[in-house]
Amino acid sequence: MVEYEQDGEAVARGTTTDSGIEMLFELQNITEVSIQDLRAQTIVAAVSGLAYKASISSRPGDSVFTPLTLKHPKKKHAENDYAIRGRIVSWRVLKNQHTTSDLIWIDVDLGQFALELLVNRSDLKGELKSGGWLSADVWLQGHILNEKDLQLRYEGIDRRMNKADHWIKLRRRN
Repeated sequence: MVEYEQDGEAVARGTTTDSGIEMLFELQNITEVSIQDLRAQTIVAAVSGLAYKASISSRPGDSVFTPLTLKHPKKKHAENDYAIRGRIVSWRVLKNQHTTSDLIWIDVDLGQFALELLVNRSDLKGELKSGGWLSADVWLQGHILNEKDLQLRYEGIDRRMNKADHWIKLRRRN
């Protein structure tokens, strides 16, 4: 982890759990993380991308996750800028409350891992459709997750809970 003193920004280098793909991303919550969490052997982060530009294609192809500094070595890019290409799993339109512009949240399957990204509709070329292929230049950002955050993300079956009690625990009290 590196902190840039001039801007107070922090950048982390990490690897994906399953495939070991290395990535660099800007930390959005470094000031909220306890020192104890930073001393852990393994630090877990949720990473997403903000797209500068994106285009949609119906032609399948190879998934791509490459630093823009390698793709375009003569141009100046931040260390956490990446060129991606992957299959669109899902998407939805959001409205920016401050600018009223349409933002598109897209879940992209990059083959060895999935990435959520956000792109302004005006920066997206082509028609969105699930199963289509998205190519984009993205800026990666992430949040360090503590133990409580990790437990809140669990969506599986809790085998410790009696099956008969499952729906009772979810019932609202009106």
